[in-house]
Amino acid sequence: MRRFDWILTVALSALGTAAIWATSARFTGYVEPWDAPSLYYPVALILAGLLAGFLAPPRIWGFFVGAVVGQLIFMGVVAGAGPLVLVGVLVISLYSVLFLIMAALASTVRSTLLRIARGVPPNKSFERTREG
Repeated sequence: MRRFDWILTVALSALGTAAIWATSARFTGYVEPWDAPSLYYPVALILAGLLAGFLAPPRIWGFFVGAVVGQLIFMGVVAGAGPLVLVGVLVISLYSVLFLIMAALASTVRSTLLRIARGVPPNKSFERTREG
């Protein structure tokens, strides 16, 4: 299973960000979440990133790829390919960095908590850098 962990990471990230687009019209009245005058889009990306980071295996590149692909697929279905599609890809990619940061943070916290729960001692290299 470990060999294909990245599939779960990409899939959870894609589902999370596609859900943001799927619920945007209901919560904001705008089909494209970045058009909403509220903080819906960045807050939803933060929450989805945290959730994906806690649930999915820690594959950092998979979080970003999944976040971008999930949004692009939904954007293609909802908005279609228009003259501003490249601008949309750029905006999605930039906003997906927010998702990535939160997913990486949550993944790190999850890994640390699992190490503590298992009684695994801290990294020796970490202790050396702390001691000077």
